[in-house]
Amino acid sequence: MKASTLERVSFASVALTGAEVLADPALPIQDRWRRRLAAVPALRTQRYLAEQAVTDKHAANEHVVAMALAAVRPDGLGQVYSLATVPAQRQQGMATALLGRLEARLAEAGCPAVQALYRTDLRSLVAVETVLAKRGWDPPRPAQYLFRGTAAVLDTPAFQGLALPDGCTLFDWVALTEAERRALTRRIGHTIPAALSPFQQPNRLDAACSVGARYQGEVVGWMLLHQVGEDGVRQYTTLWVRRDFVRTPLALALLRTAIERHAHQSPDGRGLFSVQADNRSMVNLARRRLGLTPTVTLRIAGKRC
Repeated sequence: MKASTLERVSFASVALTGAEVLADPALPIQDRWRRRLAAVPALRTQRYLAEQAVTDKHAANEHVVAMALAAVRPDGLGQVYSLATVPAQRQQGMATALLGRLEARLAEAGCPAVQALYRTDLRSLVAVETVLAKRGWDPPRPAQYLFRGTAAVLDTPAFQGLALPDGCTLFDWVALTEAERRALTRRIGHTIPAALSPFQQPNRLDAACSVGARYQGEVVGWMLLHQVGEDGVRQYTTLWVRRDFVRTPLALALLRTAIERHAHQSPDGRGLFSVQADNRSMVNLARRRLGLTPTVTLRIAGKRC
């Protein structure tokens, strides 16, 4: 950092709730994270560790010109959510210094490691990855692929001639019974990965398009869609089938039915969906069988504290 900048900047370690971050539009945080705070109530009640660079600390026009924001996750790892500097103060080493301070606080909190997840369409992608490299973080790797598609994928060979496995029936997800809900809740985190829970973001669920599958009176799969800000666009959020149905057409049948319902609502059926990079079967389905190309990749980087 330049000596002239050092003379005008001091650092502050603070703790903020998401609501406090959101309430101050002058705080430098990444735009996408600000929108996520506004959209997810649970994030606004969470407490975050923040490292700030403040100019003119003893003057009336004191203001924060750079901020790094993180939290300790339930699994004990540190997670960096935002690293931002106001345009006029960039390329002076503030972000690198703040990240170093944040790493130290997370280590003091007992975190064995810290991670960051970010999108490749980030305007400051090169700057962020430069800062991570300077701080000695491991090279980033793909974590998720984000795809965009339309109802035209129904014409691909993958969806032709599908038949449900014997004994399986599809049902409107809103017809899920309370007993089924309780049974599924008990399995989340065990036989059902928490990331594929069907009970996420209930206020945004598209009930008309979401569909489930039953076999011998038990729920064995679902394809759930959620509303997003773009008109007519749906997020294809969660596709899951029970392990013994993985090698059957059930997953494709669920996906086809959801796309058909979406296309009935919105003729072009524009949809978004993300796939974990290590889920090779789903990545191959999207790329090879549906002919889709990722529009954005989410990268993950980490460092031991």
